[in-house]
Parts: sequence; C-alpha cells; structure tokens
Amino acid sequence: MDVEPTTLSDVIRLISEVLRQHYGVDPEPLLEQAGIDSRMAEVSGSRVSREAILRLWELAAAATNDPSVGLVIGSKVRATTFYALGVAFLTCETLAESLELLCRYYRVIATVPLQLSLVADTENSTLEIEYTDPAYPLDPIPFDSFIASIVGLCRLATKPDFNPAEIRLAFSDNHRGGDYEALFKAPVIFGAQKNALVFASAELNAALPGRSSDLLHASDRILENYIAALNPEEISTEVRKLLMAMLPTGNANQEQVSKRLHMSRSTLHRRLREENTNYKELLDSTRRALAIEYVRDNQYALGYIAFQLGFSDQSNFSRAFRRWTGKSPKAYRDPGADSSTVAN
Repeated sequence: MDVEPTTLSDVIRLISEVLRQHYGVDPEPLLEQAGIDSRMAEVSGSRVSREAILRLWELAAAATNDPSVGLVIGSKVRATTFYALGVAFLTCETLAESLELLCRYYRVIATVPLQLSLVADTENSTLEIEYTDPAYPLDPIPFDSFIASIVGLCRLATKPDFNPAEIRLAFSDNHRGGDYEALFKAPVIFGAQKNALVFASAELNAALPGRSSDLLHASDRILENYIAALNPEEISTEVRKLLMAMLPTGNANQEQVSKRLHMSRSTLHRRLREENTNYKELLDSTRRALAIEYVRDNQYALGYIAFQLGFSDQSNFSRAFRRWTGKSPKAYRDPGADSSTVAN
C-alpha cells in the first residue's frame, strides 16, 4: 500500500468526549503528545494519519489504565461519529443492508486495508473482518473500538438491548473476555479462524424503524463522492466510473474496461488486488448501488432498469436484487406488494 492509511477526524471527538466524561481525563495533553491538533475534531470529514491516531489510542489506554478503553469508546458511538456513514447506516431498510453498506464504505472510517464481508444463511449472518496487509496488522485497541461501534450503531438503529449472537476473535485469549461479554451480551470465542460478529439473520432482516429511502439516497451519494476523493488515483475509482457509463451498452466486461484504461486484463487484476478488491466485486457493488437508486425512483420501469444495468433479462435482475436486499424489486419499491414474487 503506497499511501499511509488515515482515520476520520470525527473519531477524535468521540475519544476526547469519552475520556473527559467517562474517565475524567483531560484529552488535550494526550492530543498534543500524539501530534494531533485538537481543532481537527471540529472539522467533520477531515483525516488524521494512522500513526497519530494509534499514538492517541496508546496514550488513552495508559491515561485511563484501562486496556478495554477501545470497547468503552466504541460503545458510545453516535450517528454522526462516522460522518455520513452513520446516518446512512440508520436509514437503511434492514440491518443486513446497513452492514452491507458498512462493507462498502468502511474506508470512510479508516483506510487501513481490510476485507469486510457479510456471509448469510437462514439462521445466522456473519460479518467477517480480515486484515489483509501484514504491514498493517490488527491493533487491539482501535479494533475493539471498531467492533464495539458496529454493535453500537446496530443498537441505535434498533433497540438498546440488541445483541450479537456470538463474537469470534482470531487472536488468543487476552484475559479480557469478561469485558467483551459484558458489552456484547454474547459468548466470545478466542482463537477463531477469523474475526467476526455473528448475528441472527431474522434480526438483521427485520425492517428498521428509522428507515428512510430519501436520507439513505442522499447519504449514499455523499459517501460515494467522499470515497472517490480519498484517493482519486485509485484504479477502483476509475473502474466504477467506467462501469456506470458502460453498463447500459451491454459491453461492461473486464476486457472492455481494461482496454478503456489502456492496460491488460492481468494488469487490471493486479492493480485491483493491490486495492483489496477485484472486477467482479466492483461490478456487483456498482450494480447494487445503481439498482437501489433506480428502483426507488418510480419513473423507471423494472425492465428498463434491468437493461440499464446490463442484465440479459428482468428475471436475472430480480434474482440479483433479491440477493442484494432480500426483496424483489417490486416489493422493495412498494412494501405492500407481494415480496414472494421473484419475477418482478
């Protein structure tokens, strides 16, 4: 990874507030020692270097004498802590959609290389969190804050006593299992194959009380632009732009995208792999974002949307849309419609 990772400056505000209010610790000296200008916390959407934020986390743990300070701070998350991502999270149709949104836009919070994926079956849905670059391994305190903030956002979106079904941690027992269990109200497994939060699928697929298609749409646009501005030279940004333009032509395949970027397929594959993604993932996420936008807009017929997204027919589009959202396009557009209708 050529560019040093950064963290959203809004996180500094949360850290400072919890240090002051929960621990009685003045954050100003810690910010100064970490090399962070405290005024950055007031500039929503600005960025702080990963090196500086890691120093702040270490100083916070030392000042509070609490190795679980990350869990405490993450649990105090607010809707605006993560810029537009928190607002979007709360206004999705379901928590499953909220977590998929997090997988797509987690880099708003921190640009450290991660692989986030939501793996669902009938009983459970598992949010897997994998650190993909050995140069940027898992750091315990910010990791604690990250998983605590995910559950915290779920509780803000649903109810205060919402809990995951299980916590899986890939590292060995750190003798803080009781702290995890106290916060998450769920069993904790150390030494798991992957770090993961496990949820009951039925809870993730229930409609959220704060769902708002208009607010979600507005936040989604803000997030798309924000991510693109983080590193405009990223090849994945260029691929997304090309896909949006080429999907209606029916020629949005990897060969054509490679030609438009003046590189071979193997070079494109390598460049995308360096950014922890691939062509298939970008195609799917771009189609998903456009599909939800088009379906929400009643002026577009479903057959027209399928064509615009490059699907061979409406049935294939409907199957993909159901995989993305858990509903058919017709049921998503009209909640009173029969969601069991696959063809629509």
